[in-house]
Amino acid sequence: MTLRVLIFSALYLATLPVHRDHSTERVIQVHALADAIVEHHGDEDPWILAALAVKETMATTTKVGRLKECGAMQVMHWHLRGPGWSCAYLQTPEGSVRAAVQSIKQWRDWPGRPADVDPWWCYASGNSCSGKRATRRLFSWRADLKRLAGAPL
Repeated sequence: MTLRVLIFSALYLATLPVHRDHSTERVIQVHALADAIVEHHGDEDPWILAALAVKETMATTTKVGRLKECGAMQVMHWHLRGPGWSCAYLQTPEGSVRAAVQSIKQWRDWPGRPADVDPWWCYASGNSCSGKRATRRLFSWRADLKRLAGAPL
């Protein structure tokens, strides 16, 4: 099976308990998110991005949080470098994935980040850089998704 099919299967199965009906619209949304993860993950682990989407929004691309974080990955668009980032764009599968990749890259490149702090701590904990527990949950979701999809751990 291709990575795209594995990630789609994992996202679909992981969100099934929450989205019981899995209407055609929902299946299309999950499929588009899996496509975006495979196409735009850059140097990041696509399984981590899939886990992030499940952890943050149960893979709902149109979600807007109470702090105005947007998309499946719940990124705050005003924190991203460069033009073109808007909440509307982050609410698309491609925008959400590209924003998450950009955000983690910004954490990796941040000169003020202590050397012993994993950039995923900063991202997964809501920008506080104290997210060991949040990061452990994220990596646990990653393992769960790979198990659901039948991918090698």
